[in-house]
Amino acid sequence: MAKKFVQIRGTVDYRAPGLADIKQLLKEGYLIICNINSNCLYNYSGYSGHFVLPLELDEAYIMIHDPGLPPAPSLKVPKAAFEKAWGYPSEEDKNLLAIRKPLITT
Repeated sequence: MAKKFVQIRGTVDYRAPGLADIKQLLKEGYLIICNINSNCLYNYSGYSGHFVLPLELDEAYIMIHDPGLPPAPSLKVPKAAFEKAWGYPSEEDKNLLAIRKPLITT
């Protein structure tokens, strides 16, 4: 499936992403989806896979849209807490999906 995606102008990176990637992709106009452990993010034990959308970053925090129950459309999370939930159970498990409309050039 990844090969077919690349054939239609997509790209696939096979590496663990970081906050710098999120920051750059947001700057380029991408919508980003990250899979996190929501239990870890909200200080519960165990694992609960969940998708969130990073919206912006500053020196100490990352603002995310959490569509969960209840939804939190502009949740400000300490970067360390986000990274722990994103890289659960290890840093190599971080992933993201970045989507953007194709740029139209004439």
